[in-house]
Amino acid sequence: MAVIGENLRAFRKRDRLTQAELAEKVGISSAHYAALENGRKSMSLLVLLQLAEALDVSTDSILKKPGTEHDIDSINMMLKGVTSETASTISEMIRVFVKRDKRST
Repeated sequence: MAVIGENLRAFRKRDRLTQAELAEKVGISSAHYAALENGRKSMSLLVLLQLAEALDVSTDSILKKPGTEHDIDSINMMLKGVTSETASTISEMIRVFVKRDKRST
């Protein structure tokens, strides 16, 4: 459960939400949410789905250890808040890498 709590904390902080604010969005008590983040409680499937929706991530990104696979949510998390100029530069870099990868296969 430590991975789940760490992921919840990272996504919550990414969105600049307090535990109480996220708990309110999901409809659970802030004490319950704090226990989820600290790995002291497990969550129902319904709460998992509500958290994923509130944080705008997949349920997999909450449940899995970061870095275990190439994950769009992780990339989105890194890019959140960058300038449009930086986003354009990164987008062009991705195009170059994808093009190069396609040529090598």
